Amino acid sequence: MDALGEAPLVFHGSPLQRHLVGPILPRTALVVEVSNFSENEDIYLLARTVALYLMPFAKVHDVWTELHSIPGDTTLRPANKMVVLAETTPSQTGARDPAKVQAIPGYINLGGQQCELHYIGRLPWCTTCRSNITQFHSFDNCPRRRCYNCNEPGHSAALCPRESQATERPDPAMAQQQANETASDA
Repeated sequence: MDALGEAPLVFHGSPLQRHLVGPILPRTALVVEVSNFSENEDIYLLARTVALYLMPFAKVHDVWTELHSIPGDTTLRPANKMVVLAETTPSQTGARDPAKVQAIPGYINLGGQQCELHYIGRLPWCTTCRSNITQFHSFDNCPRRRCYNCNEPGHSAALCPRESQATERPDPAMAQQQANETASDA
């Protein structure tokens, strides 16, 4: 355990200093990174909204916002990223309950923006539906995803069972689109 205490801390390739201020975090602690929100929104309102979104899944202890400045201007602005310290209800062993962690959504809607949540234990949420999801599914089994060849749900064009048929008898709309693109390239 002493060797672990000497291990270097690194976050996104940058070394971190260890400053233990306050109690050691409980085993149910979870760090959630929220990205892709609008920098024009009230950051305090966004932080409160994130805490409300996470309330059914975890207790939010604190929210931090990364700040940055641009060259020639020392004004600090939000960097489109928040870090949330939360705590889930414990499992029978006292650690984080995987079922509770996996129930946390992968995306939330903040001020009209689809914001992605990153955390350890996150399921591969659908990148098509994002926060407009009623039940968890991944991109691979998205009910809204349709094949470009046959327009049927449930598979991609690369795995289309009718791919050979689609190339032999092209769709008239697709043929027109291809002709328009070819004409614009000339």
